[in-house]
Amino acid sequence: MPWYLLGLSNASGMFDITGTMWMVAILFVYGVKSTLLPWLWPVWNQVFLMIFLAVWLRRSNVLTGAEWLKTRFGDGRGSRLSHISVVVFALIAVIGFIAYAFEGIGKFAVMFLPWDLGTYIGGTEISSEHMYALIIMGITTLYVVKGGMFSVVITEVLQFIVMTIACIIIGVIAMNLVSADQIDALVPEDWKSLSFGWRLDLEWTRFTDQVNDAF
Repeated sequence: MPWYLLGLSNASGMFDITGTMWMVAILFVYGVKSTLLPWLWPVWNQVFLMIFLAVWLRRSNVLTGAEWLKTRFGDGRGSRLSHISVVVFALIAVIGFIAYAFEGIGKFAVMFLPWDLGTYIGGTEISSEHMYALIIMGITTLYVVKGGMFSVVITEVLQFIVMTIACIIIGVIAMNLVSADQIDALVPEDWKSLSFGWRLDLEWTRFTDQVNDAF
């Protein structure tokens, strides 16, 4: 597949509803300073992968990190043990990411979809948000299994286009409906400042007391 499709697919994979809700939450709590948080890991992770590993990975013609280890270090005992460790780590990470997405999708769905899907299965209560998450992830699983990696890439490219257009529309609506004076009235001093020290010193007491617990 062309590099630009793979790149957009990766970008789409970083563009998820749970991450979006988290970014909005930290922007609300920490203000403009929150824009520095992604530089702690995600940005540099992508930069170093692109600069140092992209060419090697492309030439190796492998699909997974475990395959890469065998290509890079051979098929000896150490390489096989390393291969197993990567597989185990990948399984644990995938379970974590699925759980992370599962919670985010459910919370998002119940806010925008009108139906209450809460039910009981085998005597166990399944909340509406969990039912939404099960349905959405079940549909995703079907097309991934049926179409393989190619279907995943094409779907994520389409998702990236839709989400980018939606972001632009939401941004334009927000800028037209919310003024700087309205924001100033609802946030503490230095909320719009990018600078920071050992302490953030954002005092939320007269605005939202619960936010102070985040510090």
